Amino acid sequence: MERVIQLLSDEEAKLLFGRYDENLKLIKQELTIQIAARGEKLALQGKKDNVILAEKLLVELIDAIRRGKNLQKQEINYAIKALKETGTLKMKK
Repeated sequence: MERVIQLLSDEEAKLLFGRYDENLKLIKQELTIQIAARGEKLALQGKKDNVILAEKLLVELIDAIRRGKNLQKQEINYAIKALKETGTLKMKK
């Protein structure tokens, strides 16, 4: 399965990806998917359930960035764990 997520800017991409793309690497590893960054688009590929979880996670992370939140690796780990356990996620403001 493949899904594409549109980002608004290079700056938003940098904040989402993290230093040396560490956030994307973590998400790819924990959710067993492939993520390809193409300009301001992210292409997610993998098993359907994993891609759906990754899409939910990335949409929530992008929303947090747009609200001015700085993402921390610990928060992303927690978000992944919550998604795996419940299938839902709502990050704090």
